[in-house]
This record gives sequence, C-alpha cells and structure tokens, in this order.
Amino acid sequence: MHALTITGPGRMERREVPPPALPPGECRIAVRLAGICRTDLELAKGYMGFTGIPGHEFVGTVLEGPENLQGRRVVGEINVPRDLRRFSTPGYDARHEPERTVLGILHRPGAFAEQLTLPPECLYAVPDSIHDEEAVFVEPLAAALQILEQIHVPPGEKALVIGDGKLGLLIAQVLARHGCRTFLHGHHEKKLALARRWGVNTNISWATIEHTTEEPTLVDSDDPEDQEILRGLMELAEEEEAFHDRERAAGRDPHRIHPSDKFPLVVEATGSPAGFASALAWVQPRGTIVLKSTYAPEALPALDAAKIVVDEVRIVGSRCGRFAPALRLLAQGAVDVRALIDHRVSFERVVEGFELAARKGVLKVLVQFPAP
Repeated sequence: MHALTITGPGRMERREVPPPALPPGECRIAVRLAGICRTDLELAKGYMGFTGIPGHEFVGTVLEGPENLQGRRVVGEINVPRDLRRFSTPGYDARHEPERTVLGILHRPGAFAEQLTLPPECLYAVPDSIHDEEAVFVEPLAAALQILEQIHVPPGEKALVIGDGKLGLLIAQVLARHGCRTFLHGHHEKKLALARRWGVNTNISWATIEHTTEEPTLVDSDDPEDQEILRGLMELAEEEEAFHDRERAAGRDPHRIHPSDKFPLVVEATGSPAGFASALAWVQPRGTIVLKSTYAPEALPALDAAKIVVDEVRIVGSRCGRFAPALRLLAQGAVDVRALIDHRVSFERVVEGFELAARKGVLKVLVQFPAP
C-alpha cells in the first residue's frame, strides 16, 4: 500500500509501505477520506520529534473485523489503550489512559495511508445520511463539543473565541448553536463572513459589495453558476449591513471587539502564544479560559500569574471529545462543516495537499483515497 511518511522536520514523501499488521482484537480499515489539521502540520514541522504516518481525521470502510462492522463506513476515536481489556472497565475513558497510543500522533500509524487499524471499541458506524465530506469532520467537531462537556455554559452566556482557523470556526458555531452570544476574534475576512452566517459576532468587517441601481453581474457572465455565486455574495453583503446597523444602534463599532469588553468565557484556539495573552486580557474576573492551543516548550506564552490569581481566572485545558454527540449533530444537519472545505486533493497529491494546508488563511484540505 502507499502512505505519507514524515521522516524528519520538513521532510515527507508518499511511498510504498507494507500494509499494517492486524493486532489481535483490532479492525483493518480502508481509508476513504482524510482531513489535514493543524496538528498534522505541526508534526510535519517536527513537533514531538514525530516520524511515521500522520493523520487522525478520517472516514473509512471496515475490511476485517466483527461481522456487524464489516463493509460499514466508520470514523474512529484516536486514543487506544495498550491493553484493550481496559475497554471493558465500567466508565473507562481512553482519552487519559497513561499507556495509550494515539492515531497518527503517538506510537500508532495514522490515516494518511490506504489502510489503518483500530479496535472496534473506537469505531462508530456512519449513518447513510452523513456524507464522507461531513463524516471526516467528526473528530474536530467532537473536540469543539468537548467544551460543553467540560464546563457548564448556560444558554445566553457571552463567549469569545480567539482564532478563526478551522477549530475556532467550529467552536464558534457550536457555541452559537448552544445559544451563547458568541464573538469570534480573527484576522481573515473570508472566515469572519462565514462565521456571521452562523449567527456569530465578529470584530473585522468583510468587504461588502456596493449596491447599484442596476442588476449586478459577476464578471459579465450569464452562466447560472456565476449568478448563483453572486446571489450568495449579495446575501452575505446584506447580512453584513444588517449586522452593522444592529451594532451601531447599540452604540458599538461593528468592526471590532473593544479592549474594554470582558467575557465570562474565552476559548483560545489560535495556536500562537500571543493568543493566551489576548485571552487573559479579555476574560472577566472569575471567568474561564478554555485552552485549545498547544505550544512547543521553546514558545511558551508569558504567564501573568498575578492577573490569574487576583482575578481568580479558571484555565481549562481541552482536547478530544466524544464522537457520538458529533455524529448526532451531523445526522440532524445541525452544524455546517462542508463550508469549511477549501481544497480536495487525490491521495497521489497528498504532499501538495500539505503545502496547500500550510498556506495562510486556508481552511480544510481533504485527501481523497482510491477505492480499495
């Protein structure tokens, strides 16, 4: 089979490798579609000294395993105990098992390969109503939902998400759907405009289309597809204008969050040490910062311990979530994940896909695998 292999910082290639051996009690899965996330990009740059096959966001088809799973489309939780008998312990949670492997991250080959293995306890059958391009988002959507599992967030809570990357946009959408008055702080106008479609307040205005008395056209084209794109852009412009009107009526500048604003809940999802300082600046006394970013030891953020202690700020680390709630939301059509897809590449072009995903402002890049 073929797999993408990282051999050192900045070094990767698609090469032929032996199919993975099937450990006792595990399933063999043919990967159908995989997503490139920020963790994959960091591993490719040398994070954790990683070498091997990365990838943990996937949807695949079970080739070997229990009869009830054979031939089924599945997604898989990424944390696996070394002793699979631990799964039978009531209330067991592999996410914090000290002796665990982590798909595509720690001691377990990942999803940028034509095949992978996982125990059936980690697998979830994908309902027919969920498209592959939605199912591949289950892992990051579960990570966004994990915030609501970890802390009590009452509907109507004022919340700020810092970072308009893929995870930040998912978190903002989840919080807005939960009923929070959600704000997103970021720097990419295309992404902020997308967030506003989900009812999220943003700090930077997306350039609006000027209204004219004549019926506008897109590049003077009569193509129905072009006209459909134009209608979508005009709808965004109208939403933007309505948003600005509401903010001005309330005496606020619609273009930004004011430094004086304070939030009971701040989610830091920038991946940058500077994001933590922003989170501390915007959290209110006795508020909560949920930390989704991880930082390399040489790039740790400055820690204002005095502010944390004096303002009694709670800091919560947040990582993997449960897949079942994420699958339910996707089956209900309650979240929009396909809008986050920027590029689709074949597995033959997976290295190019990583290069695309590393570009500033790019959202999700998906890698399509050949049929087994």
